Amino acid sequence: MHKKQYKSQDFGRIYAKSVGKENEYLQAKIKNHWHKIVSSAIASQTIAIFFANKKMYVKIDSAVLRAELEKYKTLLVQKVNTFAGKSLIDNIVFFA
Repeated sequence: MHKKQYKSQDFGRIYAKSVGKENEYLQAKIKNHWHKIVSSAIASQTIAIFFANKKMYVKIDSAVLRAELEKYKTLLVQKVNTFAGKSLIDNIVFFA
């Protein structure tokens, strides 16, 4: 008998998917691991993150950093979706 092997972090996602809450699970995971997706320096300037309508809203403390991140939106959308393991967002909105 062959049993499928899962990583321990997969169980939360499997359960969330089974109860129809996979996106919410992934959103929480992204918030908790934002420093791994961007960097600790950027994460330390991040005030809040929330999601709505396939958009990720990120409140950034620094106007200079917001302007710089705008240049990398496409790359950041790809990184977030790769981290999530699915197409979770279409756009990132940086705001003050």
